[in-house]
Amino acid sequence: MKWYCHAVLFGAVILALSSCKTLNPNAMARYDKDYAFTVLTDTMPQDYPLAPGDRFDLYIFSNNGYLLVDRSISGNNPAQQNLQQNTLFYDISQDGSCTLPMIGEQQLAGLTEKEAEALLSDLYKEYFLEPYVQLRVINRRVTVFRGNDLAKVVEMPSLNMTVMEAIAAAGGIPPTGKAYRITLIRNAGRTDQSVSLIDLRDPEGLEQAGKLVRPNDVIYIEPTINTAFFKEIAPIISAVTSIFILYTYFDTISQ
Repeated sequence: MKWYCHAVLFGAVILALSSCKTLNPNAMARYDKDYAFTVLTDTMPQDYPLAPGDRFDLYIFSNNGYLLVDRSISGNNPAQQNLQQNTLFYDISQDGSCTLPMIGEQQLAGLTEKEAEALLSDLYKEYFLEPYVQLRVINRRVTVFRGNDLAKVVEMPSLNMTVMEAIAAAGGIPPTGKAYRITLIRNAGRTDQSVSLIDLRDPEGLEQAGKLVRPNDVIYIEPTINTAFFKEIAPIISAVTSIFILYTYFDTISQ
């Protein structure tokens, strides 16, 4: 009977440990049961304004891009070939400005890509005949935390990337991740921050996973347990178990 009581006590201690932060110290995004999660609704790409820290590439062609379209001409034009093979990148500074060739410093933050293209096309008219300007932001990204696995920053090749595609690009759901506890944090740290909870086992959750992500979204796949912790304490548990068995054995034969 005493052995049984000891076993129950030992099991209770293990269960208590499993519910504390010690077993999963790297867990993030804890919310109350009554927290009002936001339902994702984005189904069409949006035009996002340029912001400080954005990096973009820029192409400028004369004659409304005639050389870009007529490959028979561009293929024989060394200058045109050099332009296409040597892409230059430009960064928007913290004050929202960017220094560009020939036209100097321009305020671009707050403009969409199309609005910036229209502005630059007008400015480059002084140097090019009917300029055709193509601008593309190249550092829009989503951050995916995969439970106990390594996090990954996923570049957005386009603005029509879905939540499921972002998770897949990061490596999918790891063995230690909860497919029913996926959190998407939007506008993290801002007053308009929103949090969505996605359950991939549920049809509604799958529908939300098909919605579009936005630049700088954070996706967090909640981990089950910290496997590294168990690897570290395995020798300790083995030693304690051995001592417990020896204690129980000698306690039994002494009676």
